[in-house]
Amino acid sequence: MTASGAAPGGYGASALFGGSLTTGRGCGLTDLPGISVGHASVDDTGVTVIACPGGATAAVDVRGGGPGTRETDLLDPHNTVRQAHAIVLSGGSAFGLAAADGVMRGLADRGHGLTVTEDFPDVRVPIVPAAVIFDLLLGERTTPDADLGRAALAAALDGPADDGPGVESGCVGAGTGAMAGALKGGVGQASVRLPGGRTVAAIVVANPLGAVVDPEGRPWGDPAKGRLSTDAISGLSRRFIGLTKVPVPGASESESGAAPPATLNTTIGCIVTDAPLTQDQAKRLAMSGHDGMARAIRPSHLPMDGDTLFCLAATGATGDTGDNGAGGVPPEELAMLAAGAADAVQHAIVDAVISATGRGGVASFAELTADADCAAADPRPPTNRPHTWTWRPDTMTMPMRPGRGRRPDPNSTWAPGQGAYAGAGNGRAPMRRGGTAITRTPDGGFGSAVSVGVGFTLLTWGIYLINSILLGELLTDVVGLRPLDTQGLWGVLFAHFLHGDMQHLMANTVPAALFAALIGFTSKRLWWQVTFIVMIVAGLGTWLLGGVGTIHVGASGLVYGWLAFLIVRGFYNKSPGQIFIGMLLGFAYSSLIWGVFPGEIGVSWQMHLFGAIGGIIAASTLKRGRNGKAAR
Repeated sequence: MTASGAAPGGYGASALFGGSLTTGRGCGLTDLPGISVGHASVDDTGVTVIACPGGATAAVDVRGGGPGTRETDLLDPHNTVRQAHAIVLSGGSAFGLAAADGVMRGLADRGHGLTVTEDFPDVRVPIVPAAVIFDLLLGERTTPDADLGRAALAAALDGPADDGPGVESGCVGAGTGAMAGALKGGVGQASVRLPGGRTVAAIVVANPLGAVVDPEGRPWGDPAKGRLSTDAISGLSRRFIGLTKVPVPGASESESGAAPPATLNTTIGCIVTDAPLTQDQAKRLAMSGHDGMARAIRPSHLPMDGDTLFCLAATGATGDTGDNGAGGVPPEELAMLAAGAADAVQHAIVDAVISATGRGGVASFAELTADADCAAADPRPPTNRPHTWTWRPDTMTMPMRPGRGRRPDPNSTWAPGQGAYAGAGNGRAPMRRGGTAITRTPDGGFGSAVSVGVGFTLLTWGIYLINSILLGELLTDVVGLRPLDTQGLWGVLFAHFLHGDMQHLMANTVPAALFAALIGFTSKRLWWQVTFIVMIVAGLGTWLLGGVGTIHVGASGLVYGWLAFLIVRGFYNKSPGQIFIGMLLGFAYSSLIWGVFPGEIGVSWQMHLFGAIGGIIAASTLKRGRNGKAAR
């Protein structure tokens, strides 16, 4: 997208100091020292963690009338604790505060936290303040828990950085179920770099009651981002008052296509800077950040909002907060940082709105915009193409650079009119199928690969030992797959986990663990999807075409299916990396091709053949834009 007309949102306060603003993924938020960000999503909610395990000076400012928070009193400058080790932003209303428990325990397990006493240096208590949004009425009513918080922390601290800097914006993490006024909300980010080299950035979950677009459909915080179509504005006006989240009295499902949700809200976020602030000064930045919220959301800070902004000084410096004024930065520099904080929050909210994708009957700005540059010329959401404005009294430039991010889900990407799939952090917007948005969860990576590979191995070995030693092959008789026998239909689901003897089991163990782990590295949920498809196709195909009077057992159908999926998925996804891995696997296991043809007696070539077919079906079905509820 190119710039046209006036500077975005008018010249921000930081423009007076010659600051430059960058929005979207790659804005530099995670480049600040000691800071990492991770998303985790499940169904229609999620968690976003801003991790600073080494500790950072922390403060908070709450302006909304209905906050849901944890440990905010602790951050009062009058109290003892000066630092936090992570900030948790979560969906799920008050239930979502449980996510902070997982983050706290995850940090403690890694040896991070506040040292309680020098006499016991190993006793550490992580300080993890949190804030939540209300998203219980959009989609599936799932609430974040401690495990999801721990997953978001892992995405922040362990997510691979080989795909470039930054994390994704849009319907991910805590922004998965957010609704911004009449439009779909999400997570957004922006940063301001000041002439002296200091940076102040913001990550915000936009879920306000107030409108994020003006009556003509342009974002309040940045009119240059385009506008909604006239038809879209008309349709929204029949459902919502003034493009806020307040429903029109009497608006019904028949009139609008979906009943307007209740007006429960909150916008939360965190400002991060590399300036060595005192806690009092960090509090000032949090307060100034609310100015940016008021520019991008109108009205804001309402009784039904719980608007909360944290601030972290990413250096971890803790200056003197006494009345003598020692420590921190000079007032002149603090003024510049405060101006930047307001601008960063303002444009982070805009980024959240334009990066979001429709979900649960709530349309997104990207779907309804009439801006040709956004809707037609480039099918990707603006969040994945960071825009940098350099503000000067008479000029505005917009150099662009490709956006990259943490822990990608190579199996999914954004498609026009859709969104992103799952996960912690691939930097792409959520996809949807059949009009329902799909949540990307951060369930990929090495941990997922190990758990899937080892878990499947332990399962099959455990079943074999129980079946052979304790039950005398009873399971084989009961749930083995017997073709054209109605009682043998149980084998469609269960025969894959049974084996005839130890040699049979050992032959399947290594390739099964390897292929399962490779799929699990992309996404644990994706592994479950692929496995289910392969089980059904291999099982039914064998039941229909296997020899009458025979019993078919073994994981080789899954082995063939997983291998086929890994070989061909790269072509469906147009992913060079996946194609390369698939070619390596195809070469290494080329001898398996003969297993799909009739040959050795006692070998179920039918299970092999239909397993491979199931893997190909899974690759084509779970390709980008159609991956159901898979993950990153």
